Amino acid sequence: MSKKRLLLIAPSLKQGGFQRVCARTALLLKEKFEVSVLIFDGTEMAYTLGDIPVYNIDIKARPGIANKIINVFKRIQAVKRLKKEKKIDISYSFGMSANLINALTHVEDRVWCGMRSYIDLETKTLGLVCKYSDKVIVCSKVLESYIKERYPRTNTVTVYNPFDVEELREESREEIAEEDRAFFEAEGPIVAAMGREDVLKGYWHLIKAFSHVNVADVKLCIIGNGDFADEKQLVKDLGLEERVYFTGGKKNPFSYLKYADVYVMSSVHEGFPNALVEAMALGIPVISTDCETGPAEILAEEFARIKDIKDVEYADFGVLVPVMAAAPNYNADVTEPEELILAEAIIAFLQDEELCKRYIEQEAVRIKAFSTQKYINAFIDLAEEK
Repeated sequence: MSKKRLLLIAPSLKQGGFQRVCARTALLLKEKFEVSVLIFDGTEMAYTLGDIPVYNIDIKARPGIANKIINVFKRIQAVKRLKKEKKIDISYSFGMSANLINALTHVEDRVWCGMRSYIDLETKTLGLVCKYSDKVIVCSKVLESYIKERYPRTNTVTVYNPFDVEELREESREEIAEEDRAFFEAEGPIVAAMGREDVLKGYWHLIKAFSHVNVADVKLCIIGNGDFADEKQLVKDLGLEERVYFTGGKKNPFSYLKYADVYVMSSVHEGFPNALVEAMALGIPVISTDCETGPAEILAEEFARIKDIKDVEYADFGVLVPVMAAAPNYNADVTEPEELILAEAIIAFLQDEELCKRYIEQEAVRIKAFSTQKYINAFIDLAEEK
């Protein structure tokens, strides 16, 4: 029996959450499907796909309403043409700009649109995507419930992002760059966060919380792309220059993450926070804000009961803290109550070895829910649906 032709569509393969999942999906499914990838912009390719065909239609995003409209029509023509030419059976898109084009280029293919963020719910094109998709694939049950509430007729399914624990651990064994070793190998526990520079990550909250973590020799590292100018100024204003380190973007961030004694996610919004699961896979106790969507679902068995928490929540597989203000505040003289609660949670992990040990054991159980084989099986089942 011949393999189904699966086209994955993404705006680009630049470093980023859904881009990484797109690349990962291509590599995981290539044995079961005839996989190819289509992108709108081929610059800054961060992911290598080996012998998987990548079609770059080279219609980059441009500023201005008129240019955006022109781009939509150009992309529709190019994508529809390629779908017909390659006789695609299934088209699966990542990111709302790709979802719109996928939904509007129905040929003889089945259209699957992936939604990976609470922010996607605020997109003006959401209704169109839901209406013209054969399947909307989401990465959390909470996100699925929100979509079904707004668009009840949408055919939705939750498929958790895939993680290869052994591969992550193997990558973490690599050596870090010589210029970074002094910070990571110095005495004292390390609190870590990972992700690109983005206000949605709430790094100002983390830095302010960290300033209240009065544990001897404790350090904070933030691993991710960006210049972090505002965050670095805040660090300076708080007098934390010797204790906070920005690694910049790293091809292998896991070789840095392995040094962490505690992992903290301070996001004000998420879709499915990959880095949180990756930290769990490396056996690092995790703390996360209870933001929309994903963290509670990852860290608690009965996640639906966790709403509007006001204090530290010691969940089944990690610790949740109240969500914090979305508006950036880099004033070093202002501390929000939620930042002090986050500081309390960090201190608890740093001072309680038994607490850490218990959560590390629980993480090893939870991580099995996000296996690569479960992910592969989910797509095989979806492809076989009538």
